[in-house]
Amino acid sequence: MGFAAQLTSPRSFSAARAIFAICIADFGIQNILCGQSKTDVPVIPWLSPHPVFIYLTGALFLACGLALLANVRPRPAALLLAAFLLLMDFIFLIPQAVRAPRDLSSTVIFEVLSIAAGAMLIARHASPPPITPPWLDATLGSARYLFAFSMVAFGITHFRFLKFIGALIPGWIKINSTGGIAWAAFTGAFMILTGLLIAAAPALRHAGPRSALPAPRIAALLLGLMFALWFLLLHLPRVFTFGRRSPDEWQSAFICLSMAAICWMLAADSPAHHSPSHEAQ
Repeated sequence: MGFAAQLTSPRSFSAARAIFAICIADFGIQNILCGQSKTDVPVIPWLSPHPVFIYLTGALFLACGLALLANVRPRPAALLLAAFLLLMDFIFLIPQAVRAPRDLSSTVIFEVLSIAAGAMLIARHASPPPITPPWLDATLGSARYLFAFSMVAFGITHFRFLKFIGALIPGWIKINSTGGIAWAAFTGAFMILTGLLIAAAPALRHAGPRSALPAPRIAALLLGLMFALWFLLLHLPRVFTFGRRSPDEWQSAFICLSMAAICWMLAADSPAHHSPSHEAQ
């Protein structure tokens, strides 16, 4: 098996799924730890600060994450996680963004949507029951497009808030005062381009020789690498610096890592593939 085939094999999908599951379990632990705090914000989906709701949300994330990590009924766990995230997006987060459309925090919509897409992708790969409603197959098949749409939205946000995002880049990377803006513009353009390529995968799957790694898969692999580098170079140093006093730094790091895992799952996903049986239920 060639290197390209290894990167897009079912084994690679399982490894990326394990990383995603660890991130989900971490969100649950962080929610539970923040349950009684009057200053720490609850992690995904950053909704009501009521302790009961935070504990219930944390328990759901922790249970789903552990189920996915142990491969114990992964399809129901992934479906439950995706349904919860989509419900929170449409009931709470989208209305909040409509009330404050210029607020950078509105991008949380696309973070939650991306993670929901990752859960949908896992559910699509898990062994389905004998009878699956067509609407559910179609919904799970939209995971690629939801994630791609979110990446394009993130890229556009980079251009809307160039100075702010550029200021978050460490000095040793941006070198000078304009380097941060340049990096913010570059990463924004890269997210838009890779998002469009990921969305175009079904239309491009027959193009080129079979031995070649299609452009959408290359895009997903490189986008995942970018998120992984952000996790290592940007977020982990902030966790070590501010993590104990600012739990949102910890969850931001694992959101970034979960994005990398979703990209790598997409790289191993076949756009023409529906509900394969290589994953055990």
